[in-house]
Amino acid sequence: QGMMKLHRAMVVAGDKAAADQRLTGWLRENPDDVALRRYAAAYYMAMHRPKEAIVQYEKLAGMDLSSPVVYNNLANLYLDAKDVRALATARKALALALDDPVVEDTVGWIMVRQGDTAQGVEMLRKAVDHAPSAGVLHYPLGVALMKAGDKGQARSELQAAVTSGQDFPEKVDARRMLKDL
Repeated sequence: QGMMKLHRAMVVAGDKAAADQRLTGWLRENPDDVALRRYAAAYYMAMHRPKEAIVQYEKLAGMDLSSPVVYNNLANLYLDAKDVRALATARKALALALDDPVVEDTVGWIMVRQGDTAQGVEMLRKAVDHAPSAGVLHYPLGVALMKAGDKGQARSELQAAVTSGQDFPEKVDARRMLKDL
């Protein structure tokens, strides 16, 4: 779409403020532009602007798109914002994408972060079972297993994450945890 290309070009050219002004103006004038709203939500998320991303994802969810990606991303943003709607939103994503390891990972991680470690570990194991080569999925399972007191299994999962050959934001933490085990 033309507005996405224009926004990207303006950002690359260093005129983020004007680019964002055009983006928000277009969305205000074209509230049903789902493609641009998805772009804006992902852009704000990537730029670490969670409040703006939440607004866009909430509007997308309100459009009843039945999109697991929308609900999964919104659940992660809610979790980071300590919003009590995180788990319910993640469960909506799971209902739309059964057996999706990314969504299972989100649900499990939220459960662990909210204190339901046993069920969280179970869901995180499902995620790893559905995508065993995805190293990034082994990390939260390793952390959850540590929290549950199963250091042996935690070590195994953290090792799988670190040696997967994949980069993920918590890789340094995973290496540190392995040293501490």
